[in-house]
Amino acid sequence: MVTLTVEDGTGRSDANAIVSLAFLKTYCGDRGKDISAYSDEQLNEAIVRASRFLVDAFIYDGQKINRRLQTMPFPRYAVTDREGWPVLPNEIPYEYQYACCEVTLVEAATPFAMSPVVTQSDIIRSEAIGPIRVDYALLFTDPSDYRPVLAVVQDLLWPFLSSKGLPNRLSGDAIRV
Repeated sequence: MVTLTVEDGTGRSDANAIVSLAFLKTYCGDRGKDISAYSDEQLNEAIVRASRFLVDAFIYDGQKINRRLQTMPFPRYAVTDREGWPVLPNEIPYEYQYACCEVTLVEAATPFAMSPVVTQSDIIRSEAIGPIRVDYALLFTDPSDYRPVLAVVQDLLWPFLSSKGLPNRLSGDAIRV
C-alpha cells in the first residue's frame, strides 16, 4: 500500500507526491474527468509515479528552498509565472499541481507509460510479407521518444522550466514527455 507524503511548501526531504488524492479528485471532478474506474490505491500509485516523472524529466528555473535535501522541485526561489509574477518561496504553483494531475491520469490508465522500457533490438526497422518489403525510417532514436506527448504538461510548466530543462528537444508545438 502506497502512503502519499505530499510536499506542503516547506521543502520536505520525505515527500513522494506533488498532490494529494483529494486534490486529484477535486481537479478531475471540476473538469468532468471520470476516475471512478480506479481504486484509491491505483490513484495513489499513479500520483507517486507522476510526481517522480515531473522530478526527473525537467530542469526548473530557480533553486530549491531546501537545496538537495528537498525531494520535489517545488518550492523554489527565483521563479516567476507566465505573467512575470514571482512564485513565493513556500508556494507550490497550481500549474505544477495540475501538470501532476494530468500525468497521473496517464499513469492510472497505463501504469509506467511515462517511463517506458525500450529495447532497441525489439524495434521493427523493416518487415516483409511475401514479395512486399517495407523499411521504416528511424524516427525514434531516443527511448524518451516512446513517451506519450502531453501538450497540456508543456502548456502548464513552460514558465518554470530552465532553458536547459526542455526534455528531449521540442517536437513541434509539444514537449515529448
